[in-house]
Amino acid sequence: LKAETAVARARLKDKKSLKLLERFIRVSNPVYRRKAARAMSFLNDYRPLEYLLQAIKKETDYNVKKIMAESFGRIAANLDKQEFKKAEKSVYPAYKKLPDSLNHNILPALGRLEGSKFYKILTRAVRKGNERQKFAALTGLGRQCAKAGIEILKYSYREGSAPVRTRAIESLGHLKGPGTLEFLRQALKDRDKPVRGAASAAVLKIIRDDRG
Repeated sequence: LKAETAVARARLKDKKSLKLLERFIRVSNPVYRRKAARAMSFLNDYRPLEYLLQAIKKETDYNVKKIMAESFGRIAANLDKQEFKKAEKSVYPAYKKLPDSLNHNILPALGRLEGSKFYKILTRAVRKGNERQKFAALTGLGRQCAKAGIEILKYSYREGSAPVRTRAIESLGHLKGPGTLEFLRQALKDRDKPVRGAASAAVLKIIRDDRG
């Protein structure tokens, strides 16, 4: 009953539920661990990241670890800048502790970290990763305001499937660089409708930003 209460309170974004969730994420019953991990993702708070990191390190049930990875990634990617700053030290360790089949969940948050090491991880995932890893890495690269980031996004657009090309175009809309706007205008002629829609939104965003 306490576990269900904690989950219900988390869904209402009651941060007081975190203490109970932290307890249930450590119990022997995997059902409770899974529910606690999923419920933490409802809280817009940096504190669950440390609890999830510690749980990820110890978890032996792959399905439970999967939920933990998804929750960690969702929280870390969506925290505001001030909250993320308090928890950024847990992001890379979480990425390292997860198997290749799950660490794509952390890639968008890696894009919020400063340093060439993280940029290299993201670009490697774009070039050599599977579809899921590419998609997640492109989201992370959209946060990297660098010319090199723009070039790898253009590469992804040229080489990727429709979902990957769409995400590359969406990410380009967050960056500014020589030729970016013209590149996006060319993407308005893409053969796939979702890509054209993303290109249209990205062009409008850059134009609005330029106008202040």
